Amino acid sequence: SHQLKTPLAVLKTQVSVALTRQDPALWQESLRAINATLDDTIVLTERLLQLSAVKRKEQGEGQFAPVDLVQVVQNCCFSRLAQARSKAIDLGYDGLQQPVMIEG
Repeated sequence: SHQLKTPLAVLKTQVSVALTRQDPALWQESLRAINATLDDTIVLTERLLQLSAVKRKEQGEGQFAPVDLVQVVQNCCFSRLAQARSKAIDLGYDGLQQPVMIEG
C-alpha cells in the first residue's frame, strides 16, 4: 500500500502547490510534474496488478487463458502513446498482424 500511497500523496501536494500559484508558466511546470508522477503511478499500478495475478495463479485461484501477444503489444503501445509523444518518442507497432496465441 505504501507504494501506491506515496505517489498519490505527491500528486495531492503537486495539485495543492499549483492551485496557489498565479503565474501560468508555473501552472505548466506543475502540470508537467503531475503528468510525470501519473505516468510513474500508472506503471507501478500495472506492475502491482500483474504481480497480484501471478500470485493468484500460484495459489491456484486463477486459470490460464489464451492470450494474443500481438494484441498485448498493440495495447501496450497505444496505452503509452501520450507518454511517448510528450517525450518526442515515435512509438508504434510494425509487426505481425495475425494473432500469436499463448496460454497466460
